[in-house]
Amino acid sequence: MRHPRRVCLFIFFSVVAAWWPSAALGSEPSQLVREWLDGLGQDDFAARQEATQRLLLEPLDHEALRALYAAAQHPEQRHRLLTVARHHVLRLVRQERFKDAGRGAIGIQHQSFAAGELSRLNQPGLLVVKTFPGFPGYTRLQAGDLIVGIDGQAFATGLSANMAANEFINEIQRRQAGGVVRLEVYRDAEKVSVSIQLASLSALQAMYRNAGQLQQPFADAWTVQKQKIVSQQHRPAPVDFVIPSPDDPERAQPPGH
Repeated sequence: MRHPRRVCLFIFFSVVAAWWPSAALGSEPSQLVREWLDGLGQDDFAARQEATQRLLLEPLDHEALRALYAAAQHPEQRHRLLTVARHHVLRLVRQERFKDAGRGAIGIQHQSFAAGELSRLNQPGLLVVKTFPGFPGYTRLQAGDLIVGIDGQAFATGLSANMAANEFINEIQRRQAGGVVRLEVYRDAEKVSVSIQLASLSALQAMYRNAGQLQQPFADAWTVQKQKIVSQQHRPAPVDFVIPSPDDPERAQPPGH
């Protein structure tokens, strides 16, 4: 028969182990952290961009963001990490406050064009002007992308710019949040297919208004977390951390899609 005190201690430490952050604090960053930071410190600009993109696609939590920033050695690393952190903090806020339910949204601003209005393009297209941190479009699309189709279907040649924009918005919003849409995109003169898991339209409309301005409660949430991240700079860096398993595969017109 177990001693009651030992049982109590076992339960206590089990609870602490489950609650305690998965990172163990120490004086040296983990190998994974070093690899990511090395990518952000490459001499080649394209390599730094690629490393930043990889971090945007990882489902990083608050602890992982603090670990990375604490281990950063150079101003550009810290600058890029804050860009990454802003997206993930707002993503986490969105996921905590809004369900992936109802009509879908990507999180972009765009400008639409009819066939022939852009050189060498004989079909309507939507030029991505801006993407919104915290939403899937921020990680999958970029300013300058030209969207020319949805789920393998190109926009009809005879559509005006406004009609193409309306068709795109309707196609996105008739899909449910949590579903996946495949966009046909021209990026750097190359046509690529981009799969995006939709967020909820209600979340987008609540978080971004007035031509894409982040609303105050969400801006405040980012400010609080940013201070916590920056305050890690002079503290011991975590030795390791566990990246949470992603539930998602994971920039307008006024934000509504």
